[in-house]
Amino acid sequence: MAMNQVGNWGKRLWPLGLLMAAIFISSSTVVTSKQFVKGIADYSPIRVTEAQFSEFWFQWWWMFVKGWHATEFALVFLAVRHAVGREKTGLAVAITAILAASDEIHQMSIPARGARITDWLIDLLGVTFLVAWFDLGRRRPEMSVGSRLSSIAVLGFGLVLVLRWLALHPYP
Repeated sequence: MAMNQVGNWGKRLWPLGLLMAAIFISSSTVVTSKQFVKGIADYSPIRVTEAQFSEFWFQWWWMFVKGWHATEFALVFLAVRHAVGREKTGLAVAITAILAASDEIHQMSIPARGARITDWLIDLLGVTFLVAWFDLGRRRPEMSVGSRLSSIAVLGFGLVLVLRWLALHPYP
């Protein structure tokens, strides 16, 4: 392999490597809900008691925690797609699914963490959103930006409902 080709792969892969390292590090730690609620109550710029934030967190944790999972693997998908080429979306989806599964497997070795099929599916929700967005633009280039945004808003709302259901109905 020519030196130029190695350099091109390095340029294509560094975003993916950086994201996967960040995911590995964050998956290796545990912050309990109680620690998180206390930290927010203690350091929030808005006056909020631990009890007030705890009530909010009890209702909305899934949006932040599971939404972040979907977001981080959407970013991984973009990095993989950048590495393999835009025209290879199916390959990028498959690689991202494998990387998401590897993160779940890694979490099995972390005390107080675990792996769930529903978490893996949540990881792939962000990928699903992006694939739909790219596909809509490719298949319907004549659509106005407003129509495309409306379609994506409906898809996004549907994905949030799926996210909520998966978060509140975990499957081992």
